[in-house]
Amino acid sequence: MSFLENMNLNERLYMKLARFMNRYAANRADGLLAPCNFIKQWIMDNYGLNSHKMYLDGINFDYFDYRNCYNKIDFGGPTILYVGRIAPNKNIDLLIESFEIVKKELNDSKLVVVGRKTFPSYYRKLEKLLRDKNLHEDVIFTGEVPWEELPSYYASCDVYATCSSWEGFLRAEAFAMKKPMVAFDTGANRDTIKDGINGFLVKNGDYVSFAEAIIKLINDSNLNKRMGDEGYKWALKHLDFDKISQNFSKYLEEAISCR
Repeated sequence: MSFLENMNLNERLYMKLARFMNRYAANRADGLLAPCNFIKQWIMDNYGLNSHKMYLDGINFDYFDYRNCYNKIDFGGPTILYVGRIAPNKNIDLLIESFEIVKKELNDSKLVVVGRKTFPSYYRKLEKLLRDKNLHEDVIFTGEVPWEELPSYYASCDVYATCSSWEGFLRAEAFAMKKPMVAFDTGANRDTIKDGINGFLVKNGDYVSFAEAIIKLINDSNLNKRMGDEGYKWALKHLDFDKISQNFSKYLEEAISCR
């Protein structure tokens, strides 16, 4: 099912307008930066334009620092975290379907969903899904959380999980906190997650295997730690703001010299 089917008419019109404006801006830009290989290829396939790959969604490692003593939140059991908009393309419904399987194996587990309710009609469907599955006490929607509180949520989780079907780049604050990640093998996700190394990539839409990956990471503390450590090393190498600023400065110098 296309995620557009979870939108009402106004929401679909909004998405079409956003896509039109993106194309309009891309065709009139002096240069295009792609945050990963997937988007670089997508720009070529959809717009017929070349772009320069550069990681842009950096992390403040002073702010998101696993060594800090954050006020961890006790959710009452193993905690799966998602941070992002509550939107159809994020497939929160599949995340809930997956969590239902996790819950049967790990009865005290919790799913924490942090983010704005961007599409009201979709959120209402999620509320009904929770009622139908009797998971309303185990799936916690926090709403939008102030930036300064986010590190505490990452520090409090055991696994970061996203069922998103589309990401321009999968952000990696979870890696800064040494938490492994689970995602579908779609879009740009494999640019961030190295399957079996710093997390698991699961066939798109397979929420059963998705649940199994989460259970494996929660039950195996050594695996969880190893993948969290690997995620941290990858993020520090590629997403530190100093590294990104150096790459961006170099790009600008070369672009100016060629004009």
